[in-house]
Amino acid sequence: MNRRFVAAALAAALVVPLLVPAPATGAAVGEPDLEVALSERSVGVGESATLSLTVANGGELDRASMNPASTQRVTTARAVSVAVNAGSAPLAVETGPHLLGSLPQGAATQLPFRVTVDEDAEPGTYRLPVRIEYTYDEFVSDTTGTVDTETETLRTRVTVEVTERSQFRIVSTESDVRAGERGDLRVTVENTGTETAREATVGLTSLDGGLLFAPRGLANASRYAGTWDPGERKTLTYRVLATDERQENYTVQAQVTYVNADGDPRVSRSLAVGVSPTPPPTFALEDVGTELRVDERGSLSGTVVNTGSSPVRDAVVVLEPPGEAFRPRSVERPVGTLAPGERADFSFEIDVTRAATAGAEQFDLRVVYVTDDGGEASSDPFVVRGAVAEEREPFAIEPVNATFEPDSEGDRLVVRVTNLGDRPRSDVVVALSPSPPFSSVSPTAYVGTLDPGQTERVAFSLSVDEDAVESRSPIAFNVTSDLPDRENARDGPYLVPVTVREESGAAGDTSVLLAGVVVALLVLGAGWWWLRG
Repeated sequence: MNRRFVAAALAAALVVPLLVPAPATGAAVGEPDLEVALSERSVGVGESATLSLTVANGGELDRASMNPASTQRVTTARAVSVAVNAGSAPLAVETGPHLLGSLPQGAATQLPFRVTVDEDAEPGTYRLPVRIEYTYDEFVSDTTGTVDTETETLRTRVTVEVTERSQFRIVSTESDVRAGERGDLRVTVENTGTETAREATVGLTSLDGGLLFAPRGLANASRYAGTWDPGERKTLTYRVLATDERQENYTVQAQVTYVNADGDPRVSRSLAVGVSPTPPPTFALEDVGTELRVDERGSLSGTVVNTGSSPVRDAVVVLEPPGEAFRPRSVERPVGTLAPGERADFSFEIDVTRAATAGAEQFDLRVVYVTDDGGEASSDPFVVRGAVAEEREPFAIEPVNATFEPDSEGDRLVVRVTNLGDRPRSDVVVALSPSPPFSSVSPTAYVGTLDPGQTERVAFSLSVDEDAVESRSPIAFNVTSDLPDRENARDGPYLVPVTVREESGAAGDTSVLLAGVVVALLVLGAGWWWLRG
């Protein structure tokens, strides 16, 4: 009906000047003649649709001017404003007034108006008020230049038919997305109408930039639902990304686009969907301690706790050392899957070089884990402070046989060599540095490998000068060895006390002398006793 009406209106607008010829004078008299109609007037309950309103100007010419411009001027509507209202119809008109420039006689234009029908609307026929305001020149004189301008308001109505159609509602939503991560959003929608929807598509639009649709990071996404019968429920899954690591609540709008039984495209009203990402995982560190010493291998250990509300998979504790002086054997310690509240121990072996400084040092630890979509996420860093102890001597050298007599040559000096460090030492060579009254023709001894805590005996040939006096003097020892990360490490000097005692021969002569004195005294005593008797 409406399309026929529009065509008829256009035809009438074109032929009216031909059917009613007006005598040509020095003035033009007339007015516009506006009529309206809807090209598509059917919309379903609960649906949104765009109605196309046609406005045609048939024009009414009472007197023609010898000037064609003046004749056209009196039948042209200017500054045209067209507004459609809901009136008593159970719908909302979402498009405001359209403002046109001029609409001359015989012209027509189509204006779109967006409407949304209430969900509980009663099917039926409703009339929507239409208001058109415009101005025109009713009289134009070619001789005097007189112009009479009028402002007109046209009130009319167009008919809209509200019919039973497919309607939809959100039944439930589920989401496993965590703040700052990707996850799935599952939306269950029901067709609550009386008509089957065909070629249906459910589109979601995020109203907040903190929630986007993966993998492209767009604000909207759609899923094809196909044929959708009345009463049927469909669950659509969307991949979403919560870009903000803070826990926020987001609103998403859903709309169903489909084709009705007549083959016409339809769009449902907007449906609100709430999305609440779960908080990101949180962690705590407990019982963190360090055992570190300059130029030794030490450790940093502790316990990581999942303090969040969801499990984490493939968690790894990552260590960031404070500088080149600290060389971890590994910077990652896997602790596996951690359920909420679960604990796991970790430990790092760290080689502390001689370049390190004794005192407090700061280490950064993070927990890296696998997200639900297979990506990787990390906790905020934990700052751990640990003490580094002063460097200690790596060896101890103790005397076993270290007592000699003056004027001795090639006697054995025996010492014990102990590895006090925490790393094995290979190619260990002990060398003594004798000074007078000591000398040695073989001042070095090869030990080989010394494991941490291992002790070996080594012997040297030591000579003592003949003029040496009874004393206790130190002899210096130096040790060279290889470490796993350093060759030809030199340590020392280590001072070992050596004793020089009195010669054993001198002690014997004194004994003989004393014995002779005793015998002489005995002889003198016996002689004195014999003479008196």
